[in-house]
Amino acid sequence: MLILYCACWCPKCLWVEDNLRDIGVAYKLVRVEREPKDRKALLRDTGQRGIPALVDGDKVFLDEWDIVRYAKEVAARQM
Repeated sequence: MLILYCACWCPKCLWVEDNLRDIGVAYKLVRVEREPKDRKALLRDTGQRGIPALVDGDKVFLDEWDIVRYAKEVAARQM
């Protein structure tokens, strides 16, 4: 399952969430803390503290455009 690390105060995150909803792909949303030092799960899963971040198994996407592009590929395979 796709895991999306985001925050409600992050414009890029909100854009990604809107796109993923429109695409219709299933994902688990994990809200992150405002302070990067408090993002332990994000750091563990991605090696980074920046958001948005999408994890699919061993694949990690950190750019919002790459996240949406990959989500479209996943949704196309699910059809």
